[in-house]
Parts: sequence; structure tokens; C-alpha cells
Amino acid sequence: MTGNETGTSESDLLIRDLPDPDAAARFLHGFTEIHPGQAKKLQKNPGLLSDVLTLAAFSPLLALTLEQNPEYLSWLSLKRSESGVTPKEELLESLARFSLTHSQVDLQIVLARFRRRSSSDRSSGGQAQQRCSRQPCPGCATARS
Repeated sequence: MTGNETGTSESDLLIRDLPDPDAAARFLHGFTEIHPGQAKKLQKNPGLLSDVLTLAAFSPLLALTLEQNPEYLSWLSLKRSESGVTPKEELLESLARFSLTHSQVDLQIVLARFRRRSSSDRSSGGQAQQRCSRQPCPGCATARS
């Protein structure tokens, strides 16, 4: 018997185990009322729905941000589907940004810190995203060309 046959939707099953199920349910209800088309797309993607409800349960600020900017869901969906392999150009660009913020530190220390940071990003399943990417993202004012 599936969740739908018992009168319990898939989203109810996801929400039930979250740290703040009420916040997640309020977000989903509000999002569905304001953005019914986006909500239907969200319901069709269980992995993305789970991620979004988890964000809403943990952070009222992120819930409000997603509600006000539903286009961020497509960005989040894209990031979920990207492979965990970082292209060489992106890695070099990230190193350059990291080096600029640590310009007063010896080069060998900078490289060691960057390597530690990069390996912790990979070990977390790629969930620690870089500040910028080729695609527009919520944290960026503009997309790079």
C-alpha cells in the first residue's frame, strides 16, 4: 500500500520526519497557493521536494526566499543533477578567489588550506557549493559569461 492509498501524500511522509514539520507544511501550503505551476513541478520531483522541504524546515529565511523567488528551484534542481567532478577551469578559478582572500599567508599554507577545503567539499557529496558558478544562482547578482 502506498502513501496515496492510505490518504497520506508523499509530501506528508517527507514532512513527518523533519525537525520542524509545521514550518515545512506551512511553506508547502503557501508555495502551492502562490505558485501552483511551480508546486506541481516540485511534486513531480521527489528528491527536489525533499531538499526544499528540508530547507524550509531548517530555515524560515530560506523558506521565504524560495517562496519569493520560485525560479531558484530550477537552479537548485540543476545543482542537484550536476556531477561531483569539478572541471579544471572552475577549480583554478576557485583557487584564484581563495588566494585573493588569503593574500597575506604563505603560498604553501594557502594551497594546503584550499586542498583541505576542496576535499571537504567533495566528501560532503558536493553539497558545499562554491560561491559562484556558470549559472545564475541566488547568491550572485549576475551570471558570469
